[in-house]
Amino acid sequence: MQRYILPLVVLILLATGSSVFAQLQPPNSGFENWITSSNYVNPEFWDTPNTETAAIPIVGFSTVTKAGNAHTGQWCARLETKSLLGLSIPGLVTLGIFTINLSTLEYTLTGGTPFSGRPTSMKVYFKFTPAGGDTCLIGAIFKKHNDSTGNADTIGMAGALIFVAQSQWTLLECPVDFFTADNPDTLIIAALSSASINGTAGTTLFVDDFEMVYSGVGIPAQTEDSPLGLNYSQSSAAAQLTFNLSSEETVSAMVMDMTGRVILHIDYGRMKNGVKTLLLNNLSHGIYMLQVTAGDKMLSRKILR
Repeated sequence: MQRYILPLVVLILLATGSSVFAQLQPPNSGFENWITSSNYVNPEFWDTPNTETAAIPIVGFSTVTKAGNAHTGQWCARLETKSLLGLSIPGLVTLGIFTINLSTLEYTLTGGTPFSGRPTSMKVYFKFTPAGGDTCLIGAIFKKHNDSTGNADTIGMAGALIFVAQSQWTLLECPVDFFTADNPDTLIIAALSSASINGTAGTTLFVDDFEMVYSGVGIPAQTEDSPLGLNYSQSSAAAQLTFNLSSEETVSAMVMDMTGRVILHIDYGRMKNGVKTLLLNNLSHGIYMLQVTAGDKMLSRKILR
């Protein structure tokens, strides 16, 4: 089983917040604006490992670069996992402040961007080319300053581990799970080309057009989520996942536990429009992630069995 270097639980422990000039959408969400330093570029408002890796004498490199062929606009972010003396360095973009100790491979993620919205889901377009069975991670954490403790509490999360290659721009939508009724004051988004400490050099992830989606006050635990009409329901006797397609697509479904281990993976092949049901009665009780991919759309959501 692989260990994941920055699963969402690690991001929670590392992130802290700030609280001025709050906004409702991520800044520079389409990666159109870039800042040039002496030997690397970073997207404006976003941090990357480039500051540390490009400073390595003689062999310095960037794991995040500006790329054309964007989903919209002129530019997108290209993340690539690279190897340094046998160590795996993932490509990463984040709205926090990222630092890496190259001798120990210890990562820290602090800060975040001021944010006051309470979205129901997060959307992003991505392309993913894994090497050696690699996995990427795209996630968001919503923080709020706690006046009593002086710390920033995690009050919401969204995200997905992605196992399957996607050569075309694919829409990923992740419902946001809020744990309290509060509005956040800080947002951290992170995308990594490799989610494992033994990621494979050459794995690439392109990301573009992050968007927070607002629809009513929230998404109930058992309701339909766009863009695939995904619905999960369970009773004492049965648990099932249903999704509804508006047109014929190539469809697959995956169930993972919270460590990222794949429990169930079904390729349905070409599926005509209509409703498909996946029975999940054999799952042990616990928390799982569901991912349904249909053509150029992917939806990820958490379920409690």
